[in-house]
Amino acid sequence: MRLGTESDLVIVGQACDTGSASSVAAALHPCVVVLDLGVRDADGRLNLDQLRGLAQSNLVVALSLDDDPRLRELAEQAGAAAFVAKLGNPDQLLAAIRNVTGASEPRRNT
Repeated sequence: MRLGTESDLVIVGQACDTGSASSVAAALHPCVVVLDLGVRDADGRLNLDQLRGLAQSNLVVALSLDDDPRLRELAEQAGAAAFVAKLGNPDQLLAAIRNVTGASEPRRNT
């Protein structure tokens, strides 16, 4: 993922499961949380409950392998500020992050 190469974005933390995502977000207070809905919790449930908790204090961009309209709607109902399908254009994730924060793409020196 090229998030780390963008001059206007800083990755402040990462979590590998739903159990640690809330702890990391609570400790680091990121501007945006990118939450992969494909990662299941210990009970095999989607991260939608986790998303609800994170969305109360953070902007959440939900990321999914599938661009399923039903899942998109569920993510929005759970509080996601944006929904991005992994199989889409990689720039869509960058655009979603910038859009929810009100930032614009940095100018590139060419």
